[in-house]
Amino acid sequence: MTISSPQLYVGRSASDWLIEHFDQDDASMSSLWREQASQFNFDGKKFEGLTGFGNHEEPVRGIRRIAHSILLKRYSRLGRRYSRFEEIDRHARNVAGRQNRLYNLDILRQSLSLSFLCKFAGKQLDDNTGTIVIIGDGFGTLASLVLSIFPKAKVVIINLTKVLLVDVVYLQKALPSVMIAAAGNKEGVEASLRDSQINVLALRSDDSDLLRHLPISLATNMVSMQEMDPPVIAKYFDSLRSSAGATPVFYCCNREKKTLTDGTIVRFDEYPWQNGDEILVDELCPWNQDFYTLRPPFYHPYDGPIRHRLANLVKN
Repeated sequence: MTISSPQLYVGRSASDWLIEHFDQDDASMSSLWREQASQFNFDGKKFEGLTGFGNHEEPVRGIRRIAHSILLKRYSRLGRRYSRFEEIDRHARNVAGRQNRLYNLDILRQSLSLSFLCKFAGKQLDDNTGTIVIIGDGFGTLASLVLSIFPKAKVVIINLTKVLLVDVVYLQKALPSVMIAAAGNKEGVEASLRDSQINVLALRSDDSDLLRHLPISLATNMVSMQEMDPPVIAKYFDSLRSSAGATPVFYCCNREKKTLTDGTIVRFDEYPWQNGDEILVDELCPWNQDFYTLRPPFYHPYDGPIRHRLANLVKN
């Protein structure tokens, strides 16, 4: 039997490896993302054309800052139901500052989501023997928050290659001392698990089958499965269900129905849920039904309701 050498890239070499593959489109990229990512560019120092996965506006002052603060209160009040919200949101503001980003609704939603998870999946978050998988983390925000609150956690971020590089760069801005690695095969994943110095493992979406080799305690996906082709969604579910270790808890927050650029319709209820899945929470997500603009009428509903579900996935 031939044993492959580990494809594991640690520290700066992780970013360099992703940059090498930056111009290659992922096979798992949907029609919507082929269109959105066509304008992405990275010159080694800054990104251009970033669209489709969050807002990276620079901080503002004066009246605009006051307006954002007032409009955000509608959402921040939802945090009162979660005991750790204020603590988490303080870290979120710090993360935004280090990334030179405006603290806005995109970041506040991550605070609310992690506060929700602390309440309903706190055991999995604090499980130092398992890994926390974040599928599609725009600008590395949720990974930065998780590691700020749970510094001993082992976090895996998986995304389209172009966006994954953005995640890695912004995560490094938020938490410069965190050791990030990228893996390209099973041996690389296993080597990363053995290295206690590695806090974050980055995987490309085309390598989602590598999730099978991880002891996953908690996995999350927020408003990006709705932009994947159904076979790609099925592959993620299969990898989570086949992962090493105990039954993983999956937090899924996505639009109930979305039509992609090529006409493909993606439905939340048609994700490959199984009858044996234990549903812990299932409702319309309170902080993901609308968004605001600085001009009246200020608040605008999304094109369809967004549902979030927390479930113990039955293993394959």
